[in-house]
Amino acid sequence: MLNNFSITNFKAIASTQQLSLRPLTFLYGANSSGKSSVLHALALAHHALRTGDVDVRFTGIGGDSIDLGGFSQYVHSQECHVKLAFEFGPITFLGKRAELFDELLRGGLEVQFGLSSQEASDAGPGDRGVGDSPIVESFALTIDGEQLLTMADQDNGGLKLSSLAYEHVSFRRLLRKMLECVTTENEISDADLPDLPTVLADVGADLRVQSGGLVPRVRRAANVGEAGHLVVNVRPEHRQEDLKFAAREHAPRLLEILIEAISEALREEINRLIYLGPFRFLPPRHLAFIQEAGANWEAGGGSAWDVLRRNPAVLKRVNRWLGDRERLQTPYELRVFEMSPTGESGPTRGDCLQELALVDQRSKTYVSHRDVGIGVSQVLPVLVTAFASRQRLIAIEQPEIHLHPALQAELGDVLITSALRPQERNRFLIETHSEHLLLRIMRRMRQTDAGELPEDVPPVSPKDVAVFFVEPDGTRSLLRKMPLNKRGELVDAWPGGFFEEGLRELF
Repeated sequence: MLNNFSITNFKAIASTQQLSLRPLTFLYGANSSGKSSVLHALALAHHALRTGDVDVRFTGIGGDSIDLGGFSQYVHSQECHVKLAFEFGPITFLGKRAELFDELLRGGLEVQFGLSSQEASDAGPGDRGVGDSPIVESFALTIDGEQLLTMADQDNGGLKLSSLAYEHVSFRRLLRKMLECVTTENEISDADLPDLPTVLADVGADLRVQSGGLVPRVRRAANVGEAGHLVVNVRPEHRQEDLKFAAREHAPRLLEILIEAISEALREEINRLIYLGPFRFLPPRHLAFIQEAGANWEAGGGSAWDVLRRNPAVLKRVNRWLGDRERLQTPYELRVFEMSPTGESGPTRGDCLQELALVDQRSKTYVSHRDVGIGVSQVLPVLVTAFASRQRLIAIEQPEIHLHPALQAELGDVLITSALRPQERNRFLIETHSEHLLLRIMRRMRQTDAGELPEDVPPVSPKDVAVFFVEPDGTRSLLRKMPLNKRGELVDAWPGGFFEEGLRELF
């Protein structure tokens, strides 16, 4: 699970800004304050992990909604490097490795990429040319909140170990456990491994790690006890000498296993990302005739309409929301029927296409989504994403767009249910201007604390919600965390009188 994410020198963000991710994380701030930079940094990480490309304009997940313009456009101001860092856990190990790593570990990876020192020097500040090619320059890995090692890029594409924290508590514990598996000694204490810096002075020379895009790639990381690896016989009269030899032989493999595990864990976490942009797809009148998905199919919510045609359970939940007297209160119900390629509806035939349309319950007539206002088309992708996703990280820009205040509040319950119900357990990162959305979250926290929560709404506590205010400070943006107490009250007031416009208009 991705717990923390920090950004340095990306778009509006200059100095390192950290975002703690909770099941419900909200970003507030004025227009052009830098809120979207956080979501776009995740989209960049997603793209780079899949393609190895950090000099990207359009990310695969963002479609046309995110135009980064390439490295020279998204790197902040006069800087030449961008840094992204991730903390996640616990890390799961499988097979024989699970025997070694039987304790839960929290992992972290920090990556810096940018122009090489020579390119940056030649170009000069603010004069980056089209031909300049950014590269991944260095990595840093952490375990249980403490940095374990750093690696830097070499000209041959490999990575060189720059530093290793020999006194790292978790590293020493894991090394002892590994030695118990690959030697004839069943119990090894920390006192058996004195002076590790000297013993492991050349450990980096045996690492088989190279740059793999945004994360390191291990070329060889065997399982513990795998055939072909040296098992050291520890002689009583040469115990410490033999253990030192075993440590030199097997420490590189331990580091490779940790690098591989942390890199793979990050890859799995970022691959859970779903992004929904601020401008949702408005489908043509007949959905059945859509021929090409297009670059914005996912980010624009176009795929949501396909989900409705193919997933009866999601369709049922959306219809319940559309017709509920406490929510959208429309007289319409979405139904799937079959249409011939000529555009005529009729009896089922082998060449029929699935069409999705609204039925007016008053007149029992079919109408198109094009006939009922744009609000329905804009909220449907949000509803479908929330109802159809399981254990995903869902980033949405302005989910409240084209919804009146009461519905913005009701959308809060949709997010709560999707994030906190055991069946879904999604995590939301919401960039929004909606006060009503947050007021509903606060209300549910207050009701949870008072024991007055409606039966169909999961409990909400402060550990489930994170609210950040993004504010400009000169040419940079700062993220300020706005804590909530168990009664759903802000501990600190909004900076600069944010959300006080209503009071100013009244008085």
